[in-house]
Amino acid sequence: MKNRRIILSLLLSILLVLLICACSDNSGGNKKESTASTTTTVDETTQPDAEVKNSISYKIDKTSRVLYIKGKGPIYQQEWIDFDTSESIELDKIIISRGATLIGDYAFDNGSNGLSEEGRNGFDKVQEVKIPNTVTQIGKEAFHNLISLNSVTIPNTLTWIGEGAFSECISLKKVELSSKLEELPKESFYHCKSLKEITIPMSVKAIADDAFLFTNKLTIKGYKGSAAEKYAIDNGFKFISLG
Repeated sequence: MKNRRIILSLLLSILLVLLICACSDNSGGNKKESTASTTTTVDETTQPDAEVKNSISYKIDKTSRVLYIKGKGPIYQQEWIDFDTSESIELDKIIISRGATLIGDYAFDNGSNGLSEEGRNGFDKVQEVKIPNTVTQIGKEAFHNLISLNSVTIPNTLTWIGEGAFSECISLKKVELSSKLEELPKESFYHCKSLKEITIPMSVKAIADDAFLFTNKLTIKGYKGSAAEKYAIDNGFKFISLG
């Protein structure tokens, strides 16, 4: 009888130990789940926004007469031209900082020569435009009628320009195009009567018939067998081979 009691006590002790271990395991499992859940929440809150937001802004330095365009994303006219254009701006330069990706249609369009000064956009005296190498596209008539423009920096990242992008920029003298550009569309450099020289890379496969209309003294630099050479021959322009 005594032995049975001893055995029973041992069994109860073993059972109690097993119950305690089981409870401990369950508690640890819950703790791990809670930790994992917390980690997931933290990861979700630190995920970057998949959509890149436009942060373009502008500033006019009236002393140096420069229009600065800063920020990331595409540039559209309505994003910066919120001042009264009937007041003379007297700008000499437009400087676009790195981060801009596209210059939209009519972004810096100076209106028409047929309009009064009040009817244009205040860019009559702009002589220089600097475009960063983050820009890949220039839209339709983006720099139309900048009548004093004589220097433009076109980045080698540019893959596309729209119709009339530099049309009626009558003071522009020399241009070197991007080696990634594939086409020169209608009226790209229409009526740049001061344009003396343009370098067209082998990458350009198509040039519109009127891309350089009314630029009679133009010299085209390009490569033998290229669209540039064919265009020069067909339209009576001087051609200088680069190789």
